[in-house]
Amino acid sequence: MFKIGEFSKLIQVPASALRYYDDIGLFKPLHTDSESGYRYYRTSQIPLINRIVALKELGLQLDQIRHILDQQLDEEAFRGMLLLKQAELEQKIKLDEMRLQLVAARLAHIDIESSSPPDNMEIRSLPRADYLCLDATVKNFNEAQSLIERLTICLSQSIAAKNLGRLTAILMQDCYEHEDLELRLGYTVEGVNMKTLPRLADLDLRLAELPPVNLAATLVHIGPPGETFVSRSAIASWVEQSEYEFLGSSREVFLSLPTPGKLTETAIELQYPLRPKAKP
Repeated sequence: MFKIGEFSKLIQVPASALRYYDDIGLFKPLHTDSESGYRYYRTSQIPLINRIVALKELGLQLDQIRHILDQQLDEEAFRGMLLLKQAELEQKIKLDEMRLQLVAARLAHIDIESSSPPDNMEIRSLPRADYLCLDATVKNFNEAQSLIERLTICLSQSIAAKNLGRLTAILMQDCYEHEDLELRLGYTVEGVNMKTLPRLADLDLRLAELPPVNLAATLVHIGPPGETFVSRSAIASWVEQSEYEFLGSSREVFLSLPTPGKLTETAIELQYPLRPKAKP
């Protein structure tokens, strides 16, 4: 058997934590000397302490860990539960990393003041287009990206490349919200007949129209989709000083699709319909 100090070194768990787990009855030593109070452990106890530490590192509270241990799950069930908790933690880390990137982008563009258009901004008309699309509500950009991937795979397998245009997204809400984004998402297409298309998974697609726009301010944003506010601010700054005003919903046309790990290479053309300002 090993004293608490030796055991803590072997399993890389602080002795103070082992004493506390003993006090609350979560993880008891194999033997405690009645005279000296020394705690003794055996290697057969290592799997149990590994379970406790793994669950704690995944963010569970000690009372939750006790409840799980009381269920006496077999190894396969316990491993499955750990994998599920691990996936949840990885998702949270991704969202936290995205928030940090957004904060950095905001900090880098606090003092945007410009009345002249960016070099790649254009004022032009937009043609009419057939639009194979769906309406969806997504919680965040990660969920939107997953939907984009599914949609792209389905359509690329069902429609000839020459007939499949650009992914186009429209925010349908009057106001922006961080969660529950209401999107119209789809691809511009040519020569597509809905009757000849197979059922595309569980995607509720419909053939609609992107109407022509007489005049629009367009600007290509290079970078993560969640940071388009930088380019939108540049458009807004110019429009505010111009003879135009915004007219209706803007569009996002993806010239380069978002790819996990390469979001900085995403290219999105922002399209804002315009009309002349009313004269006072």
